[in-house]
Amino acid sequence: MVTLGGIQTGVFTPNEAASISAAFIFIIAVARRTVNRQNLFSAFKSTVATTGMALAIVIGTQIFNIFITISGVPQALATWLTGLNLSPFSVVVIIMIVYFIMGIPMSGLTIVLLTMPILLPVLHAFHIDLLWFGVLTIAQCELATLSPPVGNTLYVIAQMSKPYGISMADVFWGALPFCVTCLLFIILLLFFPSISLFLVSQMH
Repeated sequence: MVTLGGIQTGVFTPNEAASISAAFIFIIAVARRTVNRQNLFSAFKSTVATTGMALAIVIGTQIFNIFITISGVPQALATWLTGLNLSPFSVVVIIMIVYFIMGIPMSGLTIVLLTMPILLPVLHAFHIDLLWFGVLTIAQCELATLSPPVGNTLYVIAQMSKPYGISMADVFWGALPFCVTCLLFIILLLFFPSISLFLVSQMH
């Protein structure tokens, strides 16, 4: 409620919401007296590991992007696709299929950082709205991580649920409704791009 309410009312940005939510949860944990030295050390250790991994990905992709730019691959790809006389809709559908395949073993952050320098000239060449494409990309990456049998998120949930007697099969079946909902959302976004700006248009 704090996170979404603050963003919706314009009190703070999504980045600020993450920090405020973390502080709010810490206050609740202190009030319930569930915070101790071991828990804090474990939380800090996990944060450092996650942040370090994200920064390593960013550094690696920045080096990769420099070589990609020098090689001229993005411009060559845009020229080649333009010569195929494909419609912008067809190009987006093809990219979404590739993103789904990439999203099974990779995280959304990695996919975006690796592919955007290559795809950006293509998107500009076909006059594709970048905001609409960004919303589609996030939704597609989330669908990939939730899709059985190799979605990364499913194995994290299964590992966390193991002490409660929840099997991997239960996790797979439980994820299917979310996969169907996410797929329907992507289809609606493809055919009705204005949906991607609906919530923004309602905020004042």
